[in-house]
Amino acid sequence: MLDKRRKPSFITGFLLLWILMFPTALLYAADIEFVANGPHEVSLGEQFEISYSVNGNGSSFIGPQITGFSVLSGPNPSTSSNVQIINGQMTQSISTSFSFYLQATQLGTFTIPGASITVNGRRYKSNSLTIKVVKGQTSAARQQQAQSGTTVATLGNKDVFLKASVSKSNPVEGEQVIVSYKIYTRVPIPEYQVTKVPSSVGFWAQDLLDANYRPKQFTERIGGQPYAVAEIKKEALFPQKAGKLIIQPIEVDVVAQMAVKQSKKKHSTDPFGNDPFFDSFFNDVFSGPQVEQVKKSLVSNSLAINVQSLPNAKGESGKPADFTGAVGKFNLSTKVDKTAVKADEPITLNVTISGKGNIKLIDNPKIVFPSDFEVYDPKISDNVSTSSGGIAGTKSFEYILIPRNPGKFTIKPISFTFYDLDQHRYITQTSPAYTFNVSKGEGKMYTSSGSQDLTLRDSDIHFIKQGDPKLKMAGEYFYKSPLFWIWLILPALLFATLLILMKNELKKRRDAALMKNRRATRMARKRMSKAKSFLVDKNSDLFYEEVSQALWNYLSDKFYIQRAELSMETVRETLLQKNVSESVVDELIKMLEHCEFARFAQAGKASDLQQVYDSAVTLITTIENKPK
Repeated sequence: MLDKRRKPSFITGFLLLWILMFPTALLYAADIEFVANGPHEVSLGEQFEISYSVNGNGSSFIGPQITGFSVLSGPNPSTSSNVQIINGQMTQSISTSFSFYLQATQLGTFTIPGASITVNGRRYKSNSLTIKVVKGQTSAARQQQAQSGTTVATLGNKDVFLKASVSKSNPVEGEQVIVSYKIYTRVPIPEYQVTKVPSSVGFWAQDLLDANYRPKQFTERIGGQPYAVAEIKKEALFPQKAGKLIIQPIEVDVVAQMAVKQSKKKHSTDPFGNDPFFDSFFNDVFSGPQVEQVKKSLVSNSLAINVQSLPNAKGESGKPADFTGAVGKFNLSTKVDKTAVKADEPITLNVTISGKGNIKLIDNPKIVFPSDFEVYDPKISDNVSTSSGGIAGTKSFEYILIPRNPGKFTIKPISFTFYDLDQHRYITQTSPAYTFNVSKGEGKMYTSSGSQDLTLRDSDIHFIKQGDPKLKMAGEYFYKSPLFWIWLILPALLFATLLILMKNELKKRRDAALMKNRRATRMARKRMSKAKSFLVDKNSDLFYEEVSQALWNYLSDKFYIQRAELSMETVRETLLQKNVSESVVDELIKMLEHCEFARFAQAGKASDLQQVYDSAVTLITTIENKPK
């Protein structure tokens, strides 16, 4: 009896060992199911998990296209195996799952489509998930927190917010105002990202912080509560017209580090175990399972600027005649390289304006040159520095003058008028007059100039003519020939034609809009040439500023758009009215937005700068060659 009982026990053990060595033979007996699981309702800002599970050894997982939520992590794969032996029979199940951790960022109802996976060479697709995002905390979230005994601190509007401030809300036209954007927080902010730059139609803007600026932290008290504060953007704005102007808000996404509190344990006042107002605004390290990353979108307040018109000059009904819009504190200086020259020798005249204010917007000074001087367009250069206090520097105009005739000539004093913000009045500065003594040049015949009759002959005696003389019949007179009448009438016709051409040219020169149109392409090429030099030096900050100014100034001069009215909308409307194709207009708007954004974003690669340069040149060429 003992042997008979042991024999079945030995056989059973052998069979059990054989089955354990080959468990996968029983795996495929069950039906394959691929199922997606997730909550039906979540609250705005809540972090939650969705998972995709298959009861098999799955591979080649393709996740869904998730919209409406921020994906914090995923897909995170995991595999589990379960073996059961009942009454000598073994069953085994293998399951594979992929999880995503999401955060609700906007209200509404969203559908997450199904994922797909391959099991045993066959493709399976899961069900879709419909999740509703509501305000406040959902009952499921409250129940989950009650069961786990943990609470995630909520991120309220008073915990972190964005604030825009302006140095002066009632400036005059052209006066510099400083706009600052700051993040105020009572929780650690390890990172932030500007998602929308502020729009400031009616202003000329200059960013005061370079691309590599690292915000510094300081502390302020608001309502008795201490806040860690960091300035993330600062601009100098110059209003171009009077009236009420609106500066639109800036939008920023921040990631806050929030403490997970254990409800069953007592905590100190500080949930982080250290000073909640971190030493470095971006480099605090909070580790351990008690901290979670929470993303929040911030929108600053808008700013209303009431721009006052510049007053009239004292005792006059208007502004000074030579005033071109300079507002601030400036000084005028001029110099020439020589005053005694020969005809056709160049003279260099430098006019420099230095100071603080809207120096980049100062136009060419009005100078009256002698009619015997040939004058070239000035070479304009500026050396402007930006600081927290605004914009200051110098702007220079270099003129090349070539006297064509000998004599004594004078350039009258050059005047420059600006509005002084400290004294609240117009101030005019003048340069000294310059007198030039121009002597005769060499190897050239000169025409008369003033009261002097000058003649320079190539030789005293002509060489004796050789060859057969041309004889004429006696009695033939030139004044009786048709050629005589042609030569008699031709000078009068040429003189009349010259008068008409001169009159038309003077009319064109008096048309400021037309003159801007004619010089638009030339000035754009000069700026793009300067941008090319910054590209070679890999100076992305100055490169984007120069490309942006080239495009804006070209559009303003070419299509008669006032600087105060320059905006994306006016450019689009004007170009479409001028029969520029919609595709070119869309590409131009994208280029302007890209340049504006890149002026304070991280520097791009050299290949990106080259692509921006080529695209800008192509856009200007395309618009210039559009059908009339």
